Amino acid sequence: MSLCKDLIFLILQFCDEENLKRTAHMLEQETGYFFDLKYFEELLLNGNWEEAEKYLSNFTVVEDNKYSTKIYFEIRKQKFLEALDKHEHAVALHILLKDLKVFAQSNKELYKEMTQLLVLDDFREHSLLTFYGDTLSARKRMIQELRTVIEANPLLQGRTRFPQINKSRLRRLINQSLNWQHIHCAHPHPQPHIDTLFTDHKCPGPDNMQDQLNKESSLIDAHVGSVNDLAFSKPHEKLVLISCGDDKLIQVWDAVTGAKQYTFEGHGAPVYSVCPHVKENVHIRRLVYTHAGNGILALAENGTHLLWRWVKSDANLSGEATTRCAPQLWQPKSGLLMINDVPENSLDVVTPCFSLSRNDSYVISASGRMVSLYNMLIFKKLRNVMRPPPAATCIVFYPPDNNIIAIGMDDSTILIYNIRVDEVISKLQGHSKRISGLAFSTTLNVLVSCGVDTEIVVWDCGTWEKKKSTILQISVGWLASELSETNIELDKDQKHFLAVHETQLAIYETTTLRRVKQWTIANFCTRISHATYSCDSQWVYGAMRDGILLILDASDLAPRFEIDPSAYLPPRLSCYVDPVVVAAHPHKPYQFALGLSNGGVVVIEPLESEGGWSAIPIPAPAPAPPLEENSGN
Repeated sequence: MSLCKDLIFLILQFCDEENLKRTAHMLEQETGYFFDLKYFEELLLNGNWEEAEKYLSNFTVVEDNKYSTKIYFEIRKQKFLEALDKHEHAVALHILLKDLKVFAQSNKELYKEMTQLLVLDDFREHSLLTFYGDTLSARKRMIQELRTVIEANPLLQGRTRFPQINKSRLRRLINQSLNWQHIHCAHPHPQPHIDTLFTDHKCPGPDNMQDQLNKESSLIDAHVGSVNDLAFSKPHEKLVLISCGDDKLIQVWDAVTGAKQYTFEGHGAPVYSVCPHVKENVHIRRLVYTHAGNGILALAENGTHLLWRWVKSDANLSGEATTRCAPQLWQPKSGLLMINDVPENSLDVVTPCFSLSRNDSYVISASGRMVSLYNMLIFKKLRNVMRPPPAATCIVFYPPDNNIIAIGMDDSTILIYNIRVDEVISKLQGHSKRISGLAFSTTLNVLVSCGVDTEIVVWDCGTWEKKKSTILQISVGWLASELSETNIELDKDQKHFLAVHETQLAIYETTTLRRVKQWTIANFCTRISHATYSCDSQWVYGAMRDGILLILDASDLAPRFEIDPSAYLPPRLSCYVDPVVVAAHPHKPYQFALGLSNGGVVVIEPLESEGGWSAIPIPAPAPAPPLEENSGN
């Protein structure tokens, strides 16, 4: 019965979101699970007496208890008084004899007094009704009084409060079910088409597949034991097949002749997944930890998303990101990849951007063309939205509702967009150049934006109006490059934010936009590549374009530690590879990751024995091996 009741509430929520109000109220009356007090009060305020009583009667009737009697009496009394106020004495008499007669037995004196009101020119002459005022005021007073009576009525207690349910819960449960069914399809299609919910989803298999295999294919003794995964790749226009298995090997085969090309050894356990990528033109442009802290998601310049995951093991009991063991480059068994559309003209300036939902289930992403929504669990593209121009340059989920996103555009506008209904809620205009940073403060109910114009703007999330703005002051003697980005990140309490520019780091108050701290590159010969807060907002991790890493104390933005590239890069890479983006672990304040210009990722944290940056007299980080995007495991 409990699950049945839960389902009713999910259906009610769905009806409300789809604006099926009448259907929802019919279901409320038929089940009796939820008494919509707001709807009931609207009926009373609008004088829809018959509808109000009809709705109420499905939950309680006049004779049930003294509270129910009081509710019905007050409604009918107000209806009676309004008829008198309009001088509709025949109507008032009908109400007295038909609707109010039921109360005469229990209170004859009151009924007699109401009868006497019929002979008065204005019932306000009665000493008890001098305060009546106008009709609307009287209705509001009645509603206020009834609210107290309804809350005290035992038959309505617990029915006036709708349970706390995440938005679009029924739709999400259906999507989860469909995703689960799709994962278990024998031949999952990259873009599955869902025709109906009446039967389980099943992707159609290729026609006569088994016959073709029997006639045309030949067996290859690829591995000792099970073959766990297969993938095709086409490096340098040559089609190859890649396999992995229980024998801890990865094999590369000529897809045409079946001849073995390469064998990769060195894994300490069976290899269960391979994810081929062509190395050319891969640079990590955006990087973020999963909110669970067990993975790192990167967006490469070619539009490909790469996901590294740590798994629970004897060396890593928590399963969170750590430098003690290397993660796996993860890909679902279906072989799907999350790849954004990219401009056909390689000369176009592209600003890749993405945002990960709070539950790590969805990522919204763009690389100069369509904005795409992906399911992170199975790497499936769910839909495309917002066809350019203009192109999206910055995206962030609205924390209270994952159906809503803010999209910064290269034409300097910001769109507040509802993905579920494919609708622009508001278009914000206040910048003069493309948007480079967005951050929502749920504490203050504001959106903070910044652009290449170095302007920072605070917007009201209730009205989407511009509240305040300021200009990032560029240090004397330094000129910002034409494409220089300003990035912003809120601190833990969301009352301050970090502004990152190639010439400086600065901390501002969110509401007043007063700059409270600043650090400039006056003493450095190179510019800032990227920077971010630690998860506890006590540190700022910054990467310089020459590869130097800075760890600054957030209390005064003073550099406390400096890490040379030789500490986290092997000699063969340190001369030409530099950090492009920095991401902080969501739970470990002393860990951060670097996205490198060669497509690799490095995770850095102090040794456990050192206990954190503040306990280290001399910086001695323990970097993990670079996470190459073609590591294959």
